[in-house]
Amino acid sequence: MDKENKKLFKVGDLVVNQFPLHLDIYDFVIQEGEIGLVIGTPEDDDIVNNFGAYDYTVLIRGIEVAYFETELKKHNKDKKK
Repeated sequence: MDKENKKLFKVGDLVVNQFPLHLDIYDFVIQEGEIGLVIGTPEDDDIVNNFGAYDYTVLIRGIEVAYFETELKKHNKDKKK
């Protein structure tokens, strides 16, 4: 994989949701700052929307959610906000 396509996160990383998100399909709200586990990348599951392929599939509270890389940040277990 070249530098331009290098992903910031990998499967198994803990990430933090950057904004509140309401999932109509589940009537489920993910709050800003919730922690999730990266479980997939486009190479794994090819989830696409009107803006192109998502970068990651993240498991948050038992729900799989598709994210773009800019919507997440790396979880730092030593630093609390």
